[in-house]
Amino acid sequence: MIRTFISELAQRLGKSEEEVVQFFQILWQVVPPSPETQPFFFRYLDERFLRLEDRVSNFRHEMLSQNEDLRKEMQQGDAALMQQIESLRKEMQKQNEDLRKEMQHNNALLKQEIEALRHHVERVEKWLFALTIPVLVSTLGILVMLLKP
Repeated sequence: MIRTFISELAQRLGKSEEEVVQFFQILWQVVPPSPETQPFFFRYLDERFLRLEDRVSNFRHEMLSQNEDLRKEMQQGDAALMQQIESLRKEMQKQNEDLRKEMQHNNALLKQEIEALRHHVERVEKWLFALTIPVLVSTLGILVMLLKP
């Protein structure tokens, strides 16, 4: 492969193969290959690793950004949830207060009804007592008449 390259180069330059080889040998001595120059495969791997590092870096940055967005959304959700909890707590306090007032009102009405019933029972007792005396007197009168022959 090198021989065909040298032959083709000599032919295009119009020189002999020995002259082209001699030129490359002199060029090699004047400009020696750099020791940092790596074979193609290593450069290829380096390039692939750099691309991979870039992708990982981009992915990491994207994940951090998404993580930050999620954290913000969670904080907003927490704030909204706390507001809902606070409004529910206030609503429950209002309902409890309303229920307490209603129970106090019902308790007062019940006391009034009990008092009215007590007065009614007392009137019935007085009426029965007033009725009992004439009945006893009448019964005694009937017994006295029956016992007198």
